[in-house]
Amino acid sequence: KQWYQRRVRGFVTNLSRGVTARSDNFLVWKWFGPLAREYCIDLVKDSTAALMSLESIAETGEVDDSWSSISIDIVSLYDSLRHDLVIKAIDDAMVCCRPEWSEDFRCWLKSLIQLSFDSAVLKNGEDWYEVVNGVPTGGICSVDCGNITLFFVMKDLVYSKKPEGLRSLDRFVDDISGQSKDS
Repeated sequence: KQWYQRRVRGFVTNLSRGVTARSDNFLVWKWFGPLAREYCIDLVKDSTAALMSLESIAETGEVDDSWSSISIDIVSLYDSLRHDLVIKAIDDAMVCCRPEWSEDFRCWLKSLIQLSFDSAVLKNGEDWYEVVNGVPTGGICSVDCGNITLFFVMKDLVYSKKPEGLRSLDRFVDDISGQSKDS
């Protein structure tokens, strides 16, 4: 079998039986999933919850024709995430939400995530591909990695600046909705 690095898009990897599947499942269940749910305060349960959030704003009576709805879909989120940015975001989440975790423990968790990235491969026909860019779609840790990293970026670029006229933003993975005041 030939092993080589090559950027491949359009594949969904099935890592449920990959070499790190058991450790990834435990990592998500024990530490990573709860960390993501606490850190990513902009997440809603699903797209229906995002619509209900917009509906609740409308019911307050504070919204008039000067408000606009925002709808953003981030294309190729998982393919676009650099591993170093994911690790930096995970570190920020741990420092913010789990300050009691030791530096050694945080390093160990980050190394498990990196191992999961490094172990991701996919097969197309008889060819094997190493995933060299992005977070593997279908990976057990991928959704939490995507959520934590996107919140980390949004926190720096949007939430910390509180843009004038922005009323709300809700996010379901890579779909963002909200309201802003027309200017």
